[in-house]
Amino acid sequence: MEDDRDRRVRERAHMIWEREGRPEGRDSEHWTQAEREIANEEAAAEAAAGELKVTAYNDPTRPGGPVEGGSYPSGSRGGKR
Repeated sequence: MEDDRDRRVRERAHMIWEREGRPEGRDSEHWTQAEREIANEEAAAEAAAGELKVTAYNDPTRPGGPVEGGSYPSGSRGGKR
């Protein structure tokens, strides 16, 4: 399954590269952007299927990645008490 994901990321990175006019030396940026876009699509598909509720605590698009064991905002339910 990881091979399929790598292939999708590689194809997306190539599309981004072409869309941006085929600039040199930005491979890493395009790869990272492609990974982020694929992760967003996967999270949205899981959420739509009812398998995952994307929140600020598990959002894969959030800078720094998902928060584990973070505190919850005032008035919210869930988490440790």
